[in-house]
Order: sequence, then structure tokens, then C-alpha cells
Amino acid sequence: MEASKYFFLLPSKSLPTNDELSKCIKGKLRETLKLFSQALSHQQPISEINDLLSILGSIETLSLTVLPIGAYDKYFRIKRIQAEDSTASWVLVMSVLKASKIALELSDEHNLFNLIKTKPIELWIQAHWIFFSLIQGLIICCHRFDFEIQAGRLNNAVIELETATVLMSTSSVALKLAGNYSKQIYQNNVRPSMPDGFSGIMGLDHSFLISVWKKLQTTFKVLPDCLYLHQEKFILSYKELMNVHKFVCEKVVEAEEGSLLNPHKSALNELSRLEKSRLLLIDPANCVMTKCTFYNSSYTSIGFKSYADLLMRVFNL
Repeated sequence: MEASKYFFLLPSKSLPTNDELSKCIKGKLRETLKLFSQALSHQQPISEINDLLSILGSIETLSLTVLPIGAYDKYFRIKRIQAEDSTASWVLVMSVLKASKIALELSDEHNLFNLIKTKPIELWIQAHWIFFSLIQGLIICCHRFDFEIQAGRLNNAVIELETATVLMSTSSVALKLAGNYSKQIYQNNVRPSMPDGFSGIMGLDHSFLISVWKKLQTTFKVLPDCLYLHQEKFILSYKELMNVHKFVCEKVVEAEEGSLLNPHKSALNELSRLEKSRLLLIDPANCVMTKCTFYNSSYTSIGFKSYADLLMRVFNL
């Protein structure tokens, strides 16, 4: 598996939700996303995705503005691109293609085994790239869901909420890939590579998503009855994600061991506390009690097909 030096993302606040593009750009993006979706249905999609990335070209050649880098992005080798409307679409589509390619490569047991043994930190970083890309998709979905609800277009709101559910479940797969270590490898290699006080809540995309959920709390509280089952599935997908997070945490840290952010508090207890606080945002009535199960890695292609469909809606393709 070829390692990449950087992963390019748009700033969370600059993610497009309903953009009109020029006819020329629209045609290229439509064809790219159509071919991408078809590739995900094939037996060997990675080579086809490589071809699409080659056709799109390199972000470095677009002469775009790279924003100042924070500690969290620096560690994960993220470069944030400040792009105009016409090139923002390009950056977003390329990041999605790249994330899907990495996800498919990591789903290969041979590739995964080699990275765990030889480059555990590289696996940690690249699996997080997948996760960050999917979080950006969730941000777009949640914005579009709110817009459709406010406009009274409930059928469209259902589509956005269902897509968000799929992306959340695919995030569980990415999180599980990121934690594919023995306790010894994590403790000896991965954990020491991160500075003290380091935490996922420092991630720019994650923080922005939670701010979006806070704004949606009132909306989730008064959703029409016809959306209840869709909301329930969305909530369960978040519970699934947190179950995976706790499973990984329990696997790689010592019992009652603290996190880098809160070394004196049990990491597992802190995850449970965060889960409860975030469930208040998307399940304010506390009405979903059903247990959930994990999706396996075969769900990856389904998730990125949903992402491709989302982008087709975003850019009116």
C-alpha cells in the first residue's frame, strides 16, 4: 500500500451544501462521480479510483491557498485548502475519492497486516483520514437535512438523514480500522507519538459537527412523526459508533487508564460521558433504547456510494 504524505480537506465551515457550478465543471464532476460509483460496484475498484484521481490531477498543481495548520491537523498531516466555489468542489471530490481508496486498501487483510507490523502510526493516520472525510460528509448531510426540514420538504429531509446514517455507520468501520492493534503495539508505538493533552475532541471537523448538532437539537426534539423511524436509525448509528470507540479503547488501554487529555480519569468512563451528552443533542427525548450491532468492512463501498450520491445532490448533478 502506497503511503501518501498529506491529506487535503476543505475547512469545515466552507463545505458546500447546495452549489451551482459552471457547465464545464458540472460535466466533469458528474462523469467523475458516476464512474466512481460504478467502480465501487466492481471486484477491483482501486485501480479505477486511481485512474480517476490521475484524471483529476494533483491538488498541489491547482495553486490553492493552504491555511495555517493547527497542532491536530499537523499530527495527522492534514492540509486545509481555502478554495473558490469552482475549485472547492474539486478539492472535496478528490478527498472523498482518496478516502475511499484508502478504506478499500485497508480492508485488504494483507495490506492491513503489513501496516500494523511495519508502520503502525501510518495506519493510525490514514484510517483517521477516512474518518475525517466521512465526518465532513455528515456535516454536509446535517446542514442539508436542516434546510429541507425548514423548507417543509420532508421527503428530501429523509434522504439526507438516511445518508447521514450510512456515513455514520461507515465511520464505525474507519474507527475500527484505526484501532487494529494489539495493546502492546498501541502502547509502545502509537500512543507515544501523540503529545500530552491530545484528543479527538480537538479535531476541527469533529468540533464543527457537534456545533451543528447543537443547533439541530430543537429540530430533533420536534420532528414530525413520519420521520421518527429515520431518526431512530440515525441515533442507533451513533450508538454503534460509540460502541466501536469503546471497544477499541478497551482493547488498547489498560483497565481504568486515562486518556491523553484526562490522564486521571478512566478513558472508558469519559467516552460514556461524552456519548450521553451528545445523545441529548440528537435524541433529546431519550426515546431510543434499542441496542445496535457492528457493521463489517464490506459496508465501506456502500458508505462511499452514498457519499457519491450526496455530492451529486450538493452540486446539482
